[in-house]
Amino acid sequence: MKPIGEFVAMIESRTTNEVASLNERSRNLEQFNVILATTLLLSTLVSLFLIRRRVLQPIEAMVDTATKVSAGELSARAPVDMSGEIATFGTAFNKMVASVESHVGDLKSAQEELKSKAENLEAEKQRSEKLLLNILPAQIAERLKGGEREIADSFPEVSVLFSDIVGFTEMSARIGARQVVDTLNEVFGLLDELALKHNVEKIKTIGDCYMVVAGVPDRSPTHAQQIAEFALDMQSALSDYASSSGREISMRTGIHTGTAVAGIVGTSKFTYDLWGDVVNVASRMEATSAPGRIHVSSAVRVRLEDDYEFEDRGTTALKGKGEQNTWFLTDRRTANH
Repeated sequence: MKPIGEFVAMIESRTTNEVASLNERSRNLEQFNVILATTLLLSTLVSLFLIRRRVLQPIEAMVDTATKVSAGELSARAPVDMSGEIATFGTAFNKMVASVESHVGDLKSAQEELKSKAENLEAEKQRSEKLLLNILPAQIAERLKGGEREIADSFPEVSVLFSDIVGFTEMSARIGARQVVDTLNEVFGLLDELALKHNVEKIKTIGDCYMVVAGVPDRSPTHAQQIAEFALDMQSALSDYASSSGREISMRTGIHTGTAVAGIVGTSKFTYDLWGDVVNVASRMEATSAPGRIHVSSAVRVRLEDDYEFEDRGTTALKGKGEQNTWFLTDRRTANH
């Protein structure tokens, strides 16, 4: 039996050795797999790090730059401290942004220039419109700006006033040209303010003669009262001016009421003017008036006699009209009259 036991022992010994050898090889293989897996993991991490550093980070930087540019920060630039196609793309991107920045700068300069020109044009427009309103009534100026070229309107009843400075020719001969102009500016400036106050329209000045009308171009049922108020305030203002300036100055005034036509005449140096017999009679009423007096026709007195005081002038010879009964407007009628 001994040989059999030895054989079995030998088999067990060999089996044990083989198992031990296999276990050793298995442990070696596991260690190798762990090392290999670790190496692969490290290799992958290194590769990802390198890819991110060389590819993803530049791309992220350019995306960040593009975001800033889209937000208006045109001075932003992508980093190009790399090589290869990414660097080439970054350089091209920066050139594009620089070009956009330059064009935007040019555009802003052009916009500033256009804004400045627009402001200058607006200022020029306002000056032109102001000048136009100094020449024409606002209503007529608007019609001209609206495209009308032939403006002529009939007015069934208006009141016209002419007034001139008494002795102006002799006074002009005594004083210098500058003082003549200054005097006219001061006197007519007072009348212009009164014209605005009483809503009467200044038609023109001829030398020292001042012409206004009530009821044109805005038709008014109180045109006679408006012109009377203007005339009375004018005489009061002139009296105050004479006292304050030390100049002996007065105006001779005439008023008439009647039918008129008003419109634009001229093409380059146009003017708004008034025509009709009412203009001629008002001028003759002024020519036959007296210094510091307001000479009115019967047509004016009839419309104002309930509210104003008059002094009978008697008969006056008016050129082309013969002898006419005329009056001086002296004051407003008070309640106890």
